[in-house]
Amino acid sequence: MRLNKFFIAYVFSLFLSTISLSVYLSLREVDQHLYQKINDLKMEKIKINDVEKKVNFLVDYVKQKGIKTYTEKEALEILLNKADSFIKLYDAVLKDELKKENGYYSVSLGFDYYPDSSHNLFSLLIDLKNQISPVVMIKKLRIENLNEGTKVYLEIELIQPFLKEE
Repeated sequence: MRLNKFFIAYVFSLFLSTISLSVYLSLREVDQHLYQKINDLKMEKIKINDVEKKVNFLVDYVKQKGIKTYTEKEALEILLNKADSFIKLYDAVLKDELKKENGYYSVSLGFDYYPDSSHNLFSLLIDLKNQISPVVMIKKLRIENLNEGTKVYLEIELIQPFLKEE
């Protein structure tokens, strides 16, 4: 009879040991998983802090240099006025419709330009490059030498960023 009590106690302790080991191994795996997640979150926090520093630097730079920021409505108005000026001045045509992207408006125009001299062409290109508001990106430039003179085809994209209102 005494042997049965020892055997039962032995089996019971073996059963408890098995359950304890299973719980320990499960909790250890959960702990490792949580530790990895904590490290991932720390890395993301470092990245966010880096982006935050860059944004703060950019905001300070904009304030220091006195760069004008525009609301969405102002940006649209500026872009449409500039596009209208290009259409009237160069008989430009819309190549792509007005787009509203994340933080900017854009529109593409194409036009033929007949410079009197190479100096006029370079002046136009420099003026386009130095344009601050809206930003002008030259998408296509094709120069043809004809009997009547030089014909330049330009396709440009006007981009006007704006500050999102919160």
